[in-house]
Amino acid sequence: MKKWIMLWAMGSCVLGVFAQHPAKVSELKRRYVTYPFTDPDPIASAQKLYPYFRFDGFTNMAIEKDWKTVILENDYIRVQVMPEIGGKIWSAYDKVNKRDYIYNNGVVKFRDIAMRGPWTSGGIEANYGIIGHTPNTSTPVDYLTQENADGSVSCFIHAYDMLSRSNWTLEIRLEKDKGYFSTRSFWYNANAVEQPYYTWMNLGVAAGQDLKFLYPGNQYIGHDGDAHAWPIDSQGRDLSNYSENAFGSSKSYHVLGAHSNAFGVYYTDHNYGMARYALREDKLGKKIFLWSQAGDGKIWENLLTDQSGQYVEIQSGRLFNQNVPSSSQTPFKQLGFAPYQSDSWTEYWMPFSGIGKPKEIQLSAAIQIKSENNKLLLDLDPKRPLKDSIYVLDSIGTVLNRSFIEAQLGEPTRLSLMVATDSRPSYLKLGQDYFNLRTDTSWSKLNRPTVISAEVSSDTGQTKLLEIRDLIRFRQYTLAEVKLKELIQHGTTSQTYLEMAKLAWFKMEYQQCYAYARQALSILMMHRQITTMVWQRLS
Repeated sequence: MKKWIMLWAMGSCVLGVFAQHPAKVSELKRRYVTYPFTDPDPIASAQKLYPYFRFDGFTNMAIEKDWKTVILENDYIRVQVMPEIGGKIWSAYDKVNKRDYIYNNGVVKFRDIAMRGPWTSGGIEANYGIIGHTPNTSTPVDYLTQENADGSVSCFIHAYDMLSRSNWTLEIRLEKDKGYFSTRSFWYNANAVEQPYYTWMNLGVAAGQDLKFLYPGNQYIGHDGDAHAWPIDSQGRDLSNYSENAFGSSKSYHVLGAHSNAFGVYYTDHNYGMARYALREDKLGKKIFLWSQAGDGKIWENLLTDQSGQYVEIQSGRLFNQNVPSSSQTPFKQLGFAPYQSDSWTEYWMPFSGIGKPKEIQLSAAIQIKSENNKLLLDLDPKRPLKDSIYVLDSIGTVLNRSFIEAQLGEPTRLSLMVATDSRPSYLKLGQDYFNLRTDTSWSKLNRPTVISAEVSSDTGQTKLLEIRDLIRFRQYTLAEVKLKELIQHGTTSQTYLEMAKLAWFKMEYQQCYAYARQALSILMMHRQITTMVWQRLS
């Protein structure tokens, strides 16, 4: 496995000259109060879990245990990785403001939450494969540390997922002069058949009555794909405020409806927050998970930690939501991981402070923008050393004003820019980053349907076929086969034969798989011949 990591790592180095103060990577043992797990069950009864087994033994009796840790550190950020606990990013510490900006659990307390049982709260957990809290989440994974030629450092985490027979590698990288770290994912389906496609990053932040979710959008969907208003719900509650979610049980909000690269949280009483940044096309999904603020949720604070308090999860995914099968009856369907397909994407994780609730977050800075007469007042929290020209632009790119900014990373800076009274500033350009100045938010709204079209919903055969396809992608083969046999009684298409071939493949009935595949091909060839004849006559 380490050869796999090394081959990928060699391609990630950027040639350059070491700075005088490069970032550092080190390995050490850290002792934690630990609530271990035990009692492996050798019989994997759950179809989704085979060929893994579960662990069924959990305890209230703590022990002292030394855990292997990897520390990535520069002058601004310190990141701790736990290779023996799924490669989880256990904590990220803001050295400028002297506080954790990711929930840092003070104990290792395994509880029965994950697919195989044991799971710990906090940090950032990477998930690839079938469903969240994957089989690797609490067990050792392969890792490799590296000092890069540009002064950055990396820790590569790698695992082989036996459920989907796919390989995933996560590069956790800290540059020498940035106030954030990045995670670069590489995921590869080495199979000749389609596999389930599920990948989400789960990040914990501390809960608090002053906690506000910075999630651009106008709707949220549930696991079932049903859409609801965001952030103001039908009862007039602002769901972006943690304090206004003190109703009902635990909640999952998959927020959508706006084009944005960043989302995160802000603590109003502390003038502090954190954000996750990525290209929107790389990560469409942005989710909030909240434990109930009633007793049924509060019990998990005691179950999962000793003194670190309650947490909230903010999550990013490649798909819009974490589907359950009924989501297939909406536009938000499960995706399949195509044979021999590979995917790669990068995300950035940063703290910000001292500027109030930011209007815009880019890799260069978090910015708060206010208008005062014919002035733009900018409060910036730099995420890299700034020594750049800064431009105010209108909607067609005309320069309305230009200035120069010089600011140190971690030192919030105020800048005032004059603009003509009759001008309409639309953007702020700083280096390669563009910050939106427009007060009208309609520009960012996405005109994406949240309900399935009437034509498709009325086609019960097509709807059932989509449901069967997604059941197979969820590895619910028995239920998919029952529904497929019911559908076949009303006729067959190339797609139904294809799904039958998939089921036969997974059952290792290869001759039957071959026969179904031939049937699908014969229909496809017939369609192609008919299409060719039509085109010939039309021409």
